[in-house]
Amino acid sequence: MSNWKGTLEQVVQTRRGSLVGYAYLFTGDRAAAEDLVHDAIIRTFTRARDLGNIHAAEGYVKRVIATQFINSTRSAKVLRDKSHLIATPEGTPGHAGAVADSVSVEAAIMTLTPRERACIVLRFYEDQTVPEMARSLGIAEGTIKRYLHTAIGRLHEVLGDTPGLRLTPDDNRVAVTPRSK
Repeated sequence: MSNWKGTLEQVVQTRRGSLVGYAYLFTGDRAAAEDLVHDAIIRTFTRARDLGNIHAAEGYVKRVIATQFINSTRSAKVLRDKSHLIATPEGTPGHAGAVADSVSVEAAIMTLTPRERACIVLRFYEDQTVPEMARSLGIAEGTIKRYLHTAIGRLHEVLGDTPGLRLTPDDNRVAVTPRSK
């Protein structure tokens, strides 16, 4: 058995649950998270590359998860923009309307754009620095800071003063300050 196959087996056996949890933070849906992890593992190991060890392989799979999520939401947006061209039966129900007054953090994160959500997950779940996030997402550092600023502002608007919620990092790796109006 070549080394990449052993690494693949280790990732699937020992890290799959963690990867599904990570993907769930992006998708908000367990089935979609499992599909995203499955696709990311396939993309990672299709070329039979040797990633060295399980930690490097897991990091690579996480990067693919973030990239795949952004790409899939981009594709979904194109489909939504073109959906008026598709005929639908008269009785097709519309999307459910109202959002409950007490919004959970998970639901609040789902209100963010895909890139804002990716930045929040990478910053607060993965504890990545701005330069690390920029490399992971292929975006300029200034853009990362803007996405974080906008996302944190939106989360504060949606969640208000939620006890126990801290959206400001302890260290000063990300300088996000509210603008005065």
